[in-house]
Amino acid sequence: MSVLRLIGINLVVFLLLYAIVELLYSGYRYLTGGSPDSFSVFEHPGQTIKFDPVRGYYLTRTPSRIARVNFGKIEYQGSYQGNAQGFADRDDFNIKRSSANERRIAVFGDSFAAAIMEPLNSPNWPDRVEDLCQVNGSRRLELLNFSLDGAGLANWASILRNVVVKDQYDLDGLLFAVAWDDLDRTFAFFDQVDSNRFLHAVAPTWDIAAQPKTRGEALDLFEKDPDPAHRYVLSTEEYDAFLTGNWKPRQWSFRLSESVAGMLRGGPPRRNPREEFEPGQVALIEQIQQIAKEHSWPIAVVYVPNREELLGSTGDPNIEKCRKFSETLGGTFFDGREAFQGLSHQQIKDDWFPIDAHWNRGGSDQFAGFMVSKIQGWLAVSPENRANSSTSGGEWGIASRFGARKIMARR
Repeated sequence: MSVLRLIGINLVVFLLLYAIVELLYSGYRYLTGGSPDSFSVFEHPGQTIKFDPVRGYYLTRTPSRIARVNFGKIEYQGSYQGNAQGFADRDDFNIKRSSANERRIAVFGDSFAAAIMEPLNSPNWPDRVEDLCQVNGSRRLELLNFSLDGAGLANWASILRNVVVKDQYDLDGLLFAVAWDDLDRTFAFFDQVDSNRFLHAVAPTWDIAAQPKTRGEALDLFEKDPDPAHRYVLSTEEYDAFLTGNWKPRQWSFRLSESVAGMLRGGPPRRNPREEFEPGQVALIEQIQQIAKEHSWPIAVVYVPNREELLGSTGDPNIEKCRKFSETLGGTFFDGREAFQGLSHQQIKDDWFPIDAHWNRGGSDQFAGFMVSKIQGWLAVSPENRANSSTSGGEWGIASRFGARKIMARR
């Protein structure tokens, strides 16, 4: 009992000291500025991002600037903006191909393909691939980018069913760019619920019936999700003031506790650490496979790596689950880690934002150069051999190698 009493007394003393230090430090930081160490700002997202029961959300043509601040410095400035179909592609989609020589691939991905971290009019990697595949000013390959920030398996299946198939898009194949926990994401959706809160939520299960069908149902799920900390919705005037340093958030927070929680949390979340797919996931994967079979669309899956694994982290990189996803679909698999082979640790770090877990423009362009040859080689392979092929080359080999050299030249 004396030992337990001693442990209890020491624990109480430690907690009291921690509370005193926390209050003193957090109070000092609040009085000397009050801005959180890390926060995000969104310019009038309610004019740009609209809840949509099919996509998760619809992007209007009105641009909405965003920025992320970490430890007093703006780490990136990006934007949300959609095409005529509500997706993060610089071009509007045509249902049919513009010429017999054009190849058209539907791309499904998340923030790495939607590239909201990039400034307005900055090409994401699918746009960059299109640019590298132009011959004499004529586009040879069109990537219809159906990717959305925060999207994953459930959103991809819904978009494929209710947009691509319903509108009868003329395609040559489907490409899934899988990063982080994309395959474990139930249906995700965004909306601005009032003048100050821009929220994200996910459906509670894999069941399609659990996906919100109306904005009212979406609002119910938003209310159940905790309000993400340190997100600020600004007017255009406030956002301009933020860029010039004349607007800063002032908010009390427990600084030490937040720092400790951030270190314990680590990298991007993985909602389902299990190696096996749940029955609901399997049903959606089989649905994608069946749709592709009915339309004779070949499938390719590319694994999008994270910075830590490229730098040698021994943590689970999720590549095996991505590979199994590709095998289940009968698809061609590309290992995106190969895009960064031969680069030094410093070059890899330069291709990512310093703190945020996304790549920057350099990493996006590096990945685009890799994907040019992979996509073109995949399309050039005969259908009976495509499932076992991930080689490059084919009818566009010269243009592909030229494009890759242009990107590598920046090194």
